[in-house]
Amino acid sequence: MTRAATGTIEYEHETDVDTAVYTIQYRITPGEPMVMYDRNGDGYPGSPDECEILSVKIHEHLYPEWLELLNSSFLQTIDMDEELRERIEAACFEDANAEYEAARERSYERGE
Repeated sequence: MTRAATGTIEYEHETDVDTAVYTIQYRITPGEPMVMYDRNGDGYPGSPDECEILSVKIHEHLYPEWLELLNSSFLQTIDMDEELRERIEAACFEDANAEYEAARERSYERGE
């Protein structure tokens, strides 16, 4: 089960020219479960979990004056390239699940 979460990951993006490291801030919203039939006989197909990319920042670049342009350009690339978006979303879901499990472990160790 996916839980609501916000977080940050580092993502390496390779191009023909070089490899850039981006910090990506995300928010995960859990989907809604399917309802076969409710009281009036209708149903609901449910909805999938969603990952929203909140911000993208490149770590460094040879030309610092290009940073803002590169950030917005990469954000547009994410929106247009479905395969890239799926890889980034998978990394965000993995990060959120790891953070949740780490928090559970810390809680268990404290006896909560």
